[in-house]
Amino acid sequence: MKAVKVCENLVLQNRFGVFKHSDWIGKPFGSIIFSNSGGFIYLLAPTPELWTLVLSHRTQILYIADISFVIMYLEVVPGCLVLESGT
Repeated sequence: MKAVKVCENLVLQNRFGVFKHSDWIGKPFGSIIFSNSGGFIYLLAPTPELWTLVLSHRTQILYIADISFVIMYLEVVPGCLVLESGT
């Protein structure tokens, strides 16, 4: 999958062929677009789940030493309520 900003005069070229952006404009999400060489792509709606999949970065792994530092820096002690939001 690839996130693409659609512009009328541009093309997307990949191993499945050359796809003109002008062919995409006005088509509903879920449409199949065929290339000049017979390959095809699907136009998908930009849902939060798909954005997560096409982002170039991934999660950062925290090791025990890192977690200990964060807990100490935040002054978290037994009985504290902590909300981890993935930031």
